[in-house]
Amino acid sequence: MDRIRRQSEIDFFNLFTNAEWSTENEDMFDHIDLKVGGVGIDVKGIKRYSMKDAEANPEIHWVEFQNVNGQKGWMYGKADYIAFELINEFLLIKREDLYNFCKEKIVDRKVKDTKGFYTLYRRKGCKDVLSLVLTEDLLKLPNKILRKDTIYDTEDFFQSNFIS
Repeated sequence: MDRIRRQSEIDFFNLFTNAEWSTENEDMFDHIDLKVGGVGIDVKGIKRYSMKDAEANPEIHWVEFQNVNGQKGWMYGKADYIAFELINEFLLIKREDLYNFCKEKIVDRKVKDTKGFYTLYRRKGCKDVLSLVLTEDLLKLPNKILRKDTIYDTEDFFQSNFIS
């Protein structure tokens, strides 16, 4: 049975002429939503700062180091790239570059129950470990912007000016 896909994943998938969905095991255990030209990508939709917020906030993104079950989060998955959804684009960043960025920015490794940028946070009653990062900081990392209104040919995309 195919898993339920989020709209942000579908939107990213539809940017390419021949993307492939990951298997259920790749999604659950490797944190890969889809493959483009054999490259594993994990798509992250726009999230709210708080569950109480009415609107999602494209200025922030959550990074998951440990999931709700206490297992390794998507930061330690096998995806080559993370695609962060913005309003009209996706921001594609190498997972390894994101990891190194977080390692440098998050200096206090103590997990807290209060939210903050570049701190480790655990939701009450969960085993997850998350951190908030600013989109403006992610844009400073080596990246590729993919417009939502464009269709990309997979072969051309990975041969022309892709993130090294």
